[in-house]
Amino acid sequence: MKFRIKKEVFYEAVACASKAAAQRTPINILTAIKIEVTKDKIILTSCNSDFMLKFSIYPNKPKTSDNKDKSLSSFYVEEEGTVVVSKVLGDIIKKLPEEFIEILVEDGSQALIKSGHVRFSLNCLNSEDFVTYTKTPALHSFSITSLELKRIIKKVVFAAADDAQNNRIYLTGVLISFEDGFLKLIATDTHRLSLQKLALNIETSDFFLKDVVIPAKSLNELAKMLPDDQEVFFSFSNNQVVFKTSTLEFFSRIIEDKYPDLNYVIDIPFSTKFEVSRRLFIEAMDRAALLSKDAGEGVIECKITKDKFIINSYAEGLGGFYEEIDIICEGKEMMIAFDVRYMLDALRSLDDEDIVLCFSSPVKPIKVYGKTEDSNNVHIVVPVLTKCSVKQGA
Repeated sequence: MKFRIKKEVFYEAVACASKAAAQRTPINILTAIKIEVTKDKIILTSCNSDFMLKFSIYPNKPKTSDNKDKSLSSFYVEEEGTVVVSKVLGDIIKKLPEEFIEILVEDGSQALIKSGHVRFSLNCLNSEDFVTYTKTPALHSFSITSLELKRIIKKVVFAAADDAQNNRIYLTGVLISFEDGFLKLIATDTHRLSLQKLALNIETSDFFLKDVVIPAKSLNELAKMLPDDQEVFFSFSNNQVVFKTSTLEFFSRIIEDKYPDLNYVIDIPFSTKFEVSRRLFIEAMDRAALLSKDAGEGVIECKITKDKFIINSYAEGLGGFYEEIDIICEGKEMMIAFDVRYMLDALRSLDDEDIVLCFSSPVKPIKVYGKTEDSNNVHIVVPVLTKCSVKQGA
């Protein structure tokens, strides 16, 4: 195998592929990248226990008829082939001095990387040991713009749990479903919940998407890789989902655990509601978080009156914080406590200038949404029980 390629083009592809390679494992093949080189394209593949990705490089300009003008294309292939090498390849490419690099594999044991007067050699791994996902026939598919997909993923993944709680693996995932012409994403770690809806131009009668739970970490990585200006084709089968653009194929496993019905939390009736500027509320929450963050806690107590939202927090050994925000409240007054960190995450994922906060009791979930977004972008924050809230909510 022998090819010549622009450094910046190859580095972008290797950096992307490296994100799927396993981070910490004594098995070298799981930290490797598979490179398949043909005259028409170069495919880089890597995978881990949650997802696999394939990144394709195509010539950015047509080669001349004699196929020898290497300067007109992003890469030039002299000999096709396949090689598997460590993802340290990305670190090497980043440090190379020249615009173009050359990679040569002669006997299959080492890959030689050349750039000007610089030479690196990397040991090759057995390509037969490289494990990839088996692509299964898609049951259904649809397309969405990459910008919209990135936007709704970022607005929901933060609410998923980092680790499984009491063997509830589904908490580490995002539920994706199709309902009444909307693509719906939900994530929760039991302390907060995020719901995002996006209208799709698909006839409901012609399309069915079963509920699938995808690891939140997989979706988070996908969002980082996607450009802003491409169409993404989303397809799913019984055991995997695939997101495909013109240069990227992203395969993710499906979490088999059944996701619970959370509509009862989202649709709970509320007795107290007020609107407030999102910017002002974020600034107030940021100030309230200062002392609680240093104390290793995030709980603040708040009082809702007819015309004030009063924040009161105290950190043992540090001091206290008090602030009043002018509001016009509909409903009854109450005391409530919550984790300010979860509230800030919800507020920062909203887009509207004005937001709505709804309460039913000091011991029941708080609903937060944008004034114009209504049910398409909803966040739930579970209150924290304190002596005052328990006494009032009893």
